[in-house]
Amino acid sequence: MEWLFSWEVVSVTAALFVCIGLAVLALADFGLAKLFFLLAAADAIGGIAMAGSKLTADARITNILVICAAGAIGFLTLQSFRYVDRKNPDKKHSPLVKSLRFSVVVPFTTSSKNVPIPMNVNRDDPKTDFYSDLLTLASRPDQPPPGISYKERKLDTPDEKIIFINRLMQYYVLHSLRILQRGRQGTKWTAGKGVTAIDVNPIPTPDETLYSIEALKQALGDNEFFNQQMERPLWTVRPFFVPRDTQISFIEKPPKENVVESTVRLERPGYYRLDFILTPSFGMEGQAPAGFQTPTQNVSSYTVVMTMKYEFQRTPEDFESEIYAQWAESLFSGLRNIMAP
Repeated sequence: MEWLFSWEVVSVTAALFVCIGLAVLALADFGLAKLFFLLAAADAIGGIAMAGSKLTADARITNILVICAAGAIGFLTLQSFRYVDRKNPDKKHSPLVKSLRFSVVVPFTTSSKNVPIPMNVNRDDPKTDFYSDLLTLASRPDQPPPGISYKERKLDTPDEKIIFINRLMQYYVLHSLRILQRGRQGTKWTAGKGVTAIDVNPIPTPDETLYSIEALKQALGDNEFFNQQMERPLWTVRPFFVPRDTQISFIEKPPKENVVESTVRLERPGYYRLDFILTPSFGMEGQAPAGFQTPTQNVSSYTVVMTMKYEFQRTPEDFESEIYAQWAESLFSGLRNIMAP
């Protein structure tokens, strides 16, 4: 074994494996090329470990040197695999696909159809801002302002409650994406704590372009949360930027077997599709979310699963799919930090 992993043998066999890997790569056998590169790496790491066992220096220093050298070999191996993938036409043209999800609990009450999201008075709750945003979006005065007519809210049956919550969350996702991409700066006052700074860095949008308010109206239609008297002007004051040629759509699947699903879709046909899918799973009547404190009676909790799915094409060549994937995953992380910290 000592002879097998001596430097004399390792230097020859590792170099031989690399040469064979390059040769089969030229013959377009990409799987076999990876195998020979992996054998070269394993042989080199074995030689490093054997050399380290013979050193008479301090054991800690020896271990560090061996780990660093093995790590360097591992890095080179990873780069060789990526090189093989770049040469592989099947890998080169396969789209980037990923799915991520988290769950969030939404408080809900039917004591007032105009204020269905109760106020959370627990200022130490990490979800305070999330609950406050939902309260603001879902609340409206009992009497409509002059010239405004309310959309009827049906909240009597379990299905009607879930549909309302799903539509609220659907709009909230788009509302939050706009904020995440533009960032947020300012101050916040909290009773008993005083003033704290708000400084959320914007998430850069690849190939950024302004999404017109007219296109947004067409996408959202008669969405009651978009048409709130205080909400709609914000889209003009702080407009929404998206990758160029992007189309936004709200998609709702009809309720089926007590399952409701809605989607916020950002898409550039032929280039990418990014879906934020919302699925309320079940409700706990008369049970408020953990940590949620409110004077309102009979508060219930509804669990909503938020799933992000994306597909970014690797063609045409000028479309930087990896940058788009980073953008999508940053948006997902931002939503999770807001909704399920």
